[in-house]
Amino acid sequence: MSEKLPKTYKNRKGRKSGRGMRPFFLIPKIISICAIWGVLAACALLILCAPDFAHKTESAYLNAIHQLLTQITQLNNYLIIPALILANVFGLLLFLDEPRIFIRLRWLQAKMLLIILIYPALFAFLSSKLFHARSTITTALANNSLEFAVGLTQKNLQVINLTIFTVLVMTTVIIILGRHKPKLGQNWAQTYAKIKQKSPKK
Repeated sequence: MSEKLPKTYKNRKGRKSGRGMRPFFLIPKIISICAIWGVLAACALLILCAPDFAHKTESAYLNAIHQLLTQITQLNNYLIIPALILANVFGLLLFLDEPRIFIRLRWLQAKMLLIILIYPALFAFLSSKLFHARSTITTALANNSLEFAVGLTQKNLQVINLTIFTVLVMTTVIIILGRHKPKLGQNWAQTYAKIKQKSPKK
């Protein structure tokens, strides 16, 4: 007696959705991270292409740098920080999908450590340095102490650019951790088995 072949059905509706809300959280998170990286790179290029003091008077140079720092401050306040908040919100929503599993992943632990501890410190330092550099230029122009302000402004630009470059590198590391998910010496099969053993039986 021959076995009956199982019935086959033609898929007329395309791929069925099986990931729930994850794509709707993941896509805006990726867009936010791309915005952060792109604006940071643009800020670094703006400073690298800053006006040369040799071709300008002290007053014109300080006014040009003040305008440049104002542009970077606006990019930081109105693009980078909102995009960073959005990326963290959607990242948290993705994490809450399977928190018991995600919290044990070493690559995610390293990523969260960078975001929670290092990111706020770097952005706080960057914001304070931008404010200090702009205030120095404003005070120098008001008091006509231009020669001292030019040297200090050039040093501030170097520190600001180095900070932006550091944040850019940290963002790249976070992207690599999230994309490649390195094991970092973890045996995930053993970790997952322990999680399943500890989970309550239904």
